[in-house]
Amino acid sequence: MPLKPLPEIVKALLAPGIGRRTPEETAFFAHALVPVAATKTGQELLRVAADRGVSLRFDSGIIRPPTVAATTGGVIIFGQHPQLSSIGMGQFMLSLVHELAHVRQFANGFENAAFIRDSHPEDALLVLKMLEAEATATALQVGWEMYQAGETRPIGAMLAPGFQHAPAVQAFRDRVMVEGSWAVMDGSAKAAACAAWFGEEAVVSYYEEEGIRNARRVVGSVVQEAHRKRGVLRQMLSENHEFSLPGHFLAGTRLANDLPLCRRFMEVFSERDGSCPLMEHMGGVDHVLGDRFRKLHHPDGTRLMAGLMGDWGNARITLAALENRLRQELRGEGILVPPSGPVLKIRPRRFPMPQGRLR
Repeated sequence: MPLKPLPEIVKALLAPGIGRRTPEETAFFAHALVPVAATKTGQELLRVAADRGVSLRFDSGIIRPPTVAATTGGVIIFGQHPQLSSIGMGQFMLSLVHELAHVRQFANGFENAAFIRDSHPEDALLVLKMLEAEATATALQVGWEMYQAGETRPIGAMLAPGFQHAPAVQAFRDRVMVEGSWAVMDGSAKAAACAAWFGEEAVVSYYEEEGIRNARRVVGSVVQEAHRKRGVLRQMLSENHEFSLPGHFLAGTRLANDLPLCRRFMEVFSERDGSCPLMEHMGGVDHVLGDRFRKLHHPDGTRLMAGLMGDWGNARITLAALENRLRQELRGEGILVPPSGPVLKIRPRRFPMPQGRLR
């Protein structure tokens, strides 16, 4: 019986990086991608990845357990070939879709370091958890769609005892049982799984620790970057007296208080038509930004977050001190640069100022 030709979208995704894979690895990826391409959601994910030129490969030197795979938005790397690891083909397909969902998040404008620098640390951690929850829920949705198309291995992995995301699977199934296939089509089943992900204590704890560690790295690199760009920042201060180093490098903006930043957050999870059914079905942005999803699950989460906030506060103090030094240098050269921080402006008066506190 002759083999069926690969779908064009699968060929397009396999083309980049083919020289970094063995023929066996390429064939394995093709075997996993064909059922994904047979689903509506899977096709959309593959199209985004192909448009970005994403490459696929295995590299156990970069990806090590417990991590199965990771992506930078331009490449998806798996640690070990499933035949050499404990995961089966069904779990491999789900992990592949999970990473493809992250690629779509990157394509929609997500930049990890940018969100850490622009938003408050607590909001940045919430964004990271939402990214993981949405990618997991997307994988479950594609797994269900593959089951509907006749591919049973992913659903078998989802229903297997000990599956990592059992609460999310249960929430997805419950919504489908109540509303039928429409729950998959309108995104409400995916939203239910996404919300249930936040109840997976071990998983959420892992990503909280990873997210805080990554945020501390970004915050630490900011001060070094500011010193490297000292000359550029000096020029910017001379041209714009309102420019602020802490505000530029670590804005600390709250998502709930800043419409452009909140819009960026929503766009990460938006569909091709610009709508965001995920947020709608999860109760709206205000609900997503509420205490339920902010709750720290890590047993040492309070201390870890305190460490991040300490680094963030110290970095802003260091940036403010650097700004003051640059302003002093400019004033010494005769360039009028007001000092940073609030300035008390008093209108000149013709009579002596009264003693004591100003009212």
